[in-house]
Amino acid sequence: MDQFSRLRKTAIATAAAQAITLSVCSLSQAAIIVVNEEKELTQGCDLREAVAAINSGADNANCEFDTTTDPIGTNDTIVFDNSVEDISLSDGEILIESDVSINPQGHDIRISSDNQSRAFSINAATVSIENASISENSSSSGAGAISIQMGTLTLEGCELIENTARARGGAVYVYRSTATFRNTHISENKSQSDGGAIRGRFSTINIENSRVENNRIDSAIGDGGAISVDAVTLNITSSTVSGNTTGTGIGDGGGIYASGGNSGGSTVTIKNSLIAGNSAAFEGGGIKNFRSRMFISNSTISGNETFRNGRGGGIQTERGDLYLNSSTISDNESTQGGGIYIDLSSVTVTNSIIVGNRAGRTAEFDGNFASLGTNLLGHRGLTLRAAFGFGFQPASNDIIATSDGTNPASTNSILAPLADNGGDTLTHALVNRSLAVDAADSTLCASEPINNLDQRMQPRPVGEQCDIGAFEGELDPETSFFVVPLANGNSVIFEL
Repeated sequence: MDQFSRLRKTAIATAAAQAITLSVCSLSQAAIIVVNEEKELTQGCDLREAVAAINSGADNANCEFDTTTDPIGTNDTIVFDNSVEDISLSDGEILIESDVSINPQGHDIRISSDNQSRAFSINAATVSIENASISENSSSSGAGAISIQMGTLTLEGCELIENTARARGGAVYVYRSTATFRNTHISENKSQSDGGAIRGRFSTINIENSRVENNRIDSAIGDGGAISVDAVTLNITSSTVSGNTTGTGIGDGGGIYASGGNSGGSTVTIKNSLIAGNSAAFEGGGIKNFRSRMFISNSTISGNETFRNGRGGGIQTERGDLYLNSSTISDNESTQGGGIYIDLSSVTVTNSIIVGNRAGRTAEFDGNFASLGTNLLGHRGLTLRAAFGFGFQPASNDIIATSDGTNPASTNSILAPLADNGGDTLTHALVNRSLAVDAADSTLCASEPINNLDQRMQPRPVGEQCDIGAFEGELDPETSFFVVPLANGNSVIFEL
């Protein structure tokens, strides 16, 4: 069972255990409507009629409020009879214009139009949805599953699966709103323009303990295989963005595309997260940062690529600001700037590993950045020029592992392959006696946003000082080994 499934089943089990007390807890503080029909145009109360009753603030022919404790309009909540599991939308999208909580009380529901329409359109309302799979919905314009304007949306323990849109977000379009995705799986959605899964403008979007994977731009042109934002505050915490892709013609940001355009820029914060296995046609296999500010800490950028003579296999930043702290960038690939490609941007890096990336030119990064020191850069299979190009000036306490650097070392004597090493996301563990061990600035490690924790939320330092990168190693003093360098620049490690 994968990490997300374990987490989601735990959340559902907890909700189920609490369901018997709902009548005296949260739901006793609400006006309640019970949905008892899966299909529309029947004699019972279906989801569309329940929402219509809440929008109007009055009972209708099939749905009645339970107002034992609270009047209509106070914490209105839609709950579901245990027989209701698969809700079929046959009459177009459901318009939500009043505040509502949609709460299945511990059991899962599925909401689908069988690709005949969008599921929900939210206008100036606060909406929360729990434990629902919103899947196989479609829009001829934007937002295959949910469109929200001037409102607040929270999805918790949900799935957004196989939704499609002609534009603006295969699953969700967020405009001048706040949207939070918590413990949510967002997968296999597609859009014919920007945002394979999520498209946001002038909004705040929070992604917490979630997976955004295998979404795509289903046309030749479009940015943000998973997420595309413009003038948005985007916060990604303890989450995975993986396996997403742009179109094959012109497309930037295989995982994430953050743009300011002429709107003042987006602010993106990525913390304790994994951006892996994404691909873009041209720039930013994992992430494209355009005229925006981006803060990445305790995170791993791994296995991303561009595939049309592109730039920035892991990250491409253009006319923006990038701050990289205690993170690991490895195994990304591009024509130029395998790890990072820097174009007219301000980039600051500290306590981070940029090792084992690949490119025809400048394998680790292309362009200069301000090193605050204690970074581990390059590997012995590359020269300084092949790894970083011309003009890069490392800090005096950076560790340069290239063949002509200060401490030549192979990638596999520094990092282990990406794997489940505990925590919410995959990480690159440190090889025993890696150059990264006990080599970070512990003062910065103790400060915000690291707070003496690694990507897995494990305490650091373990040794005398914090380790460089997103992963804090655990040393085994009884283990000894020796390293045999090979002619091709790699090494073989033998444990004794």
